[in-house]
Amino acid sequence: MKIYFFLILLFLSITQISAQSRKDLIWEYKKLITNDSQLGISLTGTINNFSNEEIRYILDSAWVKKKTIILLQILGYLSNPECMIQNFTDQTIRNAMLQFKTDHSISFDLDIDKPSLAILYGRYLNSEREDLLPYRIVQNSLTYNSLDVLLIGYKNELELQLWVRARNSNSKYLRLKSFNITDSNVACLGPKSVLGDNLTPEGVYSVEFYSSLKWSDFYLAFRVSYPNDADIARRNYWGISAKPGGDINIHGCCISIGCIPIGNPDMEELFLLIRANQKNGSAVKILIFPFKFDDLATKGRFINQYRDEVLLLGFWQSLERIHHYFLGSCQLPRVGFDDTTGNYTIN
Repeated sequence: MKIYFFLILLFLSITQISAQSRKDLIWEYKKLITNDSQLGISLTGTINNFSNEEIRYILDSAWVKKKTIILLQILGYLSNPECMIQNFTDQTIRNAMLQFKTDHSISFDLDIDKPSLAILYGRYLNSEREDLLPYRIVQNSLTYNSLDVLLIGYKNELELQLWVRARNSNSKYLRLKSFNITDSNVACLGPKSVLGDNLTPEGVYSVEFYSSLKWSDFYLAFRVSYPNDADIARRNYWGISAKPGGDINIHGCCISIGCIPIGNPDMEELFLLIRANQKNGSAVKILIFPFKFDDLATKGRFINQYRDEVLLLGFWQSLERIHHYFLGSCQLPRVGFDDTTGNYTIN
């Protein structure tokens, strides 16, 4: 129970919005009233009349409400098959909270606030489900917020793998869980290169949070650092001058235009784990491969299918070396890239 109590306290601390410039705050406020205008948060008045603290309060209140809805869905007290949150009224949420209170014999009233949210989250962590990340982490003698986290995506197989190890250790990464990618469009092969090509990137990237909380109809999201320097070099070598595009996310729900969707319950677990570890100084990498290079039949099929794409095959060979290195050692190599071709190198 101690670890769960600690995680609840950690959860409350990481939901605080860090200090931001007024420009960032106003941008986030406008995102809120554009995308989540039916959240029920008081948005009356002109933005120029709000202090920074008042804007932070509005954003923080909306974040609490959004997470309350997510956890009530995961725990089975709200149902919304369309993956959207705008149709939930405060009364609907409070009715669900009342049912939760009754079912779990909670003696005090619950509301749409942080203390009540902590109760929901505590119940979530204490679930008997063995597929929940906190359970798996404890079973492997690891600490929830002291991990090096690595994600590995396979486009053809529609699979996102989660690997972890104790932070700042030389130990091998442990494969903790696999998530299903929920949109088959991700399986279209080839690295993203141009705005509007609808392709998912291939390569070595960082997972980044936005300057503040990311609002979208797909619940939680974090950004993949496309385009990186290797992408820019490769585009130049391939003679591509059109805009590269961007705003590639890992997110919930089930549709994608170049992003990696994994469904809302899986995204909730992954988001909380990555946020807890990034707040404590751990960088998160994601390796995105076109397919599993160790599956020789699949590899042979695609090499034959793209046999005339010499530049693409050379790029895939550079990814294959990283793939084989990691599977052979369960450790990340030092990865660089060729300044001319943009192909990846192991240093």
